[in-house]
Amino acid sequence: MGFLFEHNGFINQHNSSSDTVESFNTVSSSNICISVKFKFLNKNQNNLYLEILPVYSWLAIKNQSHFPYEITSNGFGFQTALGWNHFFNKHFGFNLHSSYTAIKYKSNINNSDPFMANLYYNPQTINLEYTGFVSSLGLLVRF
Repeated sequence: MGFLFEHNGFINQHNSSSDTVESFNTVSSSNICISVKFKFLNKNQNNLYLEILPVYSWLAIKNQSHFPYEITSNGFGFQTALGWNHFFNKHFGFNLHSSYTAIKYKSNINNSDPFMANLYYNPQTINLEYTGFVSSLGLLVRF
């Protein structure tokens, strides 16, 4: 059992809204999780495990165009994962991790330009859901 902090950046499309104004989106999330691992192979150099993680997440979606907006949110969800730890020696190794994640967000649209927000975008609450597979490869240090 342990705690995990994640910060995710998402690949998204760069587009232009006109010939002179470039718009771009940035999407990121930060998650804090409680990790519960069930090791079904626990050798000195190799560990295979199943992991269950309840998640609390913060999400930010920003669009920088001639009508800029920002959506910020938080929500709860879960991750289930399979992972493999391989150690080269007593202290160093790598981790291969693949998980399925599902998080539900309740969001508020916050526009950075109050005039445009009142004219075009009435602040509203929308519901977002993030589901998908995440794979990661990382280095391990064991004490």
